[in-house]
Amino acid sequence: MIGMCWLLLRQGRLDEAETLAAQTADMIEPRLSRATPDECAAWGWLALRAAAAAGRNNRPQEARHYHRVATTAASAVGREHTGSFFRHWTTFGPLTVGMKGVEDAMVVGDARTVVCKAGEDALSPKAWKSTGRPSDDNWNRHRMDVARAHARTGDLTAAMDELTGVRRASPQWLQHQHVAAETMQEILKKRKRTLTAAMRDMASYLGVVG
Repeated sequence: MIGMCWLLLRQGRLDEAETLAAQTADMIEPRLSRATPDECAAWGWLALRAAAAAGRNNRPQEARHYHRVATTAASAVGREHTGSFFRHWTTFGPLTVGMKGVEDAMVVGDARTVVCKAGEDALSPKAWKSTGRPSDDNWNRHRMDVARAHARTGDLTAAMDELTGVRRASPQWLQHQHVAAETMQEILKKRKRTLTAAMRDMASYLGVVG
């Protein structure tokens, strides 16, 4: 069901995605005093899907409510958990919920909030000792949001640092991300001086023409 909600989001069927995620979350809401990490993670991911749909559908109050539910679920889990039902593609925990909050802020164009939150220790590798490591895909997508936020706020060096870091970690993944190419286009447009060698190389790598 979590995957179905993701597909609906990708298709832009936001009302359906929110309704399905929210109703399913209500149906499976666990009793936290006796819930397993898997049960809390499933409940939390459904809340995140509902929050993403509501935020993209100009329903900020509902999005905040769902995000609070996800935060409650993450607190019950305690750290990043690899659930048995999504073992091969993601984790759930406080760090994932924090990253999704950053993603939601970027969706509504609040780049300054993204930069501010991304700079907190709770959303940095420093926190991984206590929170556990997020999935690579979620971490890379998070860094793409941060790169774009830096580009939007004019810190092109920081934006390039993020792109370079993701390229170093997941080169093939980065090359197929539209957000990466769009971020690079923003960097090229805003750069007032001659492009650096790193910028030219990244633009070429992402197939972006300046």
